[in-house]
Amino acid sequence: MKVAVQLFGHLRSYLSTQPYLSSHLLDSYDCDIFIHTWDELEHKDPTWYKSEHLVEDNSVIFDAVKDLYKPKGISIEKNSMIKEEGFFNKDITLRGLKAMLYSQYRVSQLREEYQKSKSIQYDLVITLRPDVLLLAELDLSRYVQEMSYSNKASIHFSNGMHAHTEGSKKIITPLAIDLFFIAKPDTTSLICSSFLGFEKYYIDFSSTYPNGINASEASYLEAMQSNGIMPKFYAFPYVVKRLTGNNHLVAGLEVMEEFDRKLDLPDFIDCNKNDQSKLIAIMLNRLSNEKLDKVKKQLARSKRNMDKLMALCDSIKLKRS
Repeated sequence: MKVAVQLFGHLRSYLSTQPYLSSHLLDSYDCDIFIHTWDELEHKDPTWYKSEHLVEDNSVIFDAVKDLYKPKGISIEKNSMIKEEGFFNKDITLRGLKAMLYSQYRVSQLREEYQKSKSIQYDLVITLRPDVLLLAELDLSRYVQEMSYSNKASIHFSNGMHAHTEGSKKIITPLAIDLFFIAKPDTTSLICSSFLGFEKYYIDFSSTYPNGINASEASYLEAMQSNGIMPKFYAFPYVVKRLTGNNHLVAGLEVMEEFDRKLDLPDFIDCNKNDQSKLIAIMLNRLSNEKLDKVKKQLARSKRNMDKLMALCDSIKLKRS
């Protein structure tokens, strides 16, 4: 199977994630790599997660990146070239989103140009960020059946769904669908063209939500569907590894046992079956605030019942003494 791998965005923790990319994907297929990145390892825009430390060396070394990945096409541009004022929501800047979409657009262009110049046709294109650490082997045979029904199908490795209601509007938003996905080449080009409709989908589209859009994935999904894309959402074990701090985004641990691994899990991943706290946290993180409140009420009710049982036990002990 001939596969194109498109790496986009800041390189961030690429030195930590690259061995997992090689062992769990590149070594198993005939892959050509394409990279669009920026002249700094990490962005400086405000974002939803909090970085604990400043990055001491924020420069990207062109030759080192080329030697590590051996890409068929690579472009490193100044991140400061992207201009956009304002915020998408209280945590994410419009400029940061625009830069992400531009990087997707440019890396897809690099692949398209190479395809044309070499008369190559890829079976699949995998698009992901360099800071995505694959915790297991990505078996592409699991997903090709989706493309047999529609060439415009795409596979997105989502980190759960956010479901809520605004007025009478029911809203379901798959999360993390813009950082790791698979599609046919032409479909990938359409998905990565969202940059061209940035104002429409990331600024104007919010007017269709009574309280505005909180998750930027809603805009990404709207752009795809407007282009006739049929996205499918799957769980797969991976980590978005931060360059600094411990606030890594961990996805798909609940399906870990379904996949093979060539490399041991990194030290910061605790999959001890006797320690369920992290898995519980992952599951709770997928719930809306409304559902979390319901869980809290149920837990409080259960606690009251447990308190009554404990009081009954104490009463029985007193009668026996």
